[in-house]
Amino acid sequence: MSFEPSSSACVGSAGTIQSLSLVHEAAVLGREPIPSGHRTLTRGGLKKVNRILRRTTQKEKLRVPGLDPRRRDIAVPGGILLAWILKRTGADEIVVGDRGLREGIILDHAARHGEKRGGDRDVRARSVDRLLRRANAEVLHASHVARLALQLFDQTHALHQLTAAEREWLQYAALLHDVGCSIGFSRHQQHSYYLITHGDLTGFSAEEIEVIASVARYHKGKGPRRSHENWKRLDPYLRPVVKKLAALLRIADALDRSHRQLVADVACRVRSGRIELDAIARSDSEAELAAARRKANLFERVFDREPVFRAVPVERDQTVLQRDLEMISAEALWS
Repeated sequence: MSFEPSSSACVGSAGTIQSLSLVHEAAVLGREPIPSGHRTLTRGGLKKVNRILRRTTQKEKLRVPGLDPRRRDIAVPGGILLAWILKRTGADEIVVGDRGLREGIILDHAARHGEKRGGDRDVRARSVDRLLRRANAEVLHASHVARLALQLFDQTHALHQLTAAEREWLQYAALLHDVGCSIGFSRHQQHSYYLITHGDLTGFSAEEIEVIASVARYHKGKGPRRSHENWKRLDPYLRPVVKKLAALLRIADALDRSHRQLVADVACRVRSGRIELDAIARSDSEAELAAARRKANLFERVFDREPVFRAVPVERDQTVLQRDLEMISAEALWS
C-alpha cells in the first residue's frame, strides 16, 4: 500500500477514528465531548492519545475517558495505523466526521440520484429546520428574532468586529433559542442548550455546535458564569464571541416579546458611550421596549455602551410574508 503526499488535512469517519478523537477531547484536553458535530484531531494530539492507550491494560482502558469499550481491543492498532497514514500523507491533522460509511453511502446516493441541494450550507440549514420541527417551535417568532438579531449584528460591526462565520452562528442560535420550551418553559434556555448539543445537527463541527448552543443558553437568565459546565468546555478564545452574540440575541428576543412581530425592524447608531436603537414598530410596542431595556445589561457590559431605545412607527404596513423569512425553508414553515 502506498500513499502520495496530500494536503495538510485528512478526513476520517467510522467508529475507531471517532473513538480516538473522543479520547483526545476527554482524556487529553479534559473536557466532556458533545455527541454531535465533527472535530479535528492533530498529529500531536493523536500521539498523546496513542501514548495513553499503549500504557493501559485492557481492564484500565475501560476507565479511559472517551474510549468506547467496544473499541478497546482495536484502539491501539487503530491509533498506530492512523498515525502512520498521517505521516505518509504529510497531513498535520484529521477532520473526524460524526457519521460512518453507511451514512456517507446514503448521502452520496441521494446527491447523485435525488434533488439537487445547495451544498454544505444547505445541509446545515436543513438540520436546523429538522430540529425546529421536532421541537414544535414557534417558527414565526424564531425566524423574526433571527432577522432582528442579524440586523443588530450588521449595524453594530464597529463594536463587535466579528465575521460572516459568527454571523451564521448567531442566525442558527436565534432560530433555535426557544426549542427548549418543548421540554418546559421554566429554564427553557438550559433545555435549549441540551437539545441543540444532542439534536443530531449535521454539517457543523463540535465546536460550532457548542457555540450555537451556548449563545441560545444565554439568551435569557443569568449570563455566563465560570461555574457553568458549558462555559468550561468552551475554548477561551470563543468565550468573548459567545458573550457578544448572546448580548445581541437577548435584545432581538426582547423586541419580539409578544411573539406578534410588532417590531418590524431595528436601526442602530453607534455613539460615544451609547448606542441608539430605533424599534420600527407596527403598533404599540412599549412592552417590547421595556423588555429590551431589561435584557440589555449584558450588551452594556460587553460593549461598554448604554443602549438607548425608542419606538419609531413604520412608514407603511409591513406584513410578515414567507419570503421575508429567509433563514428557514418553506418546508419547515408550512409542513
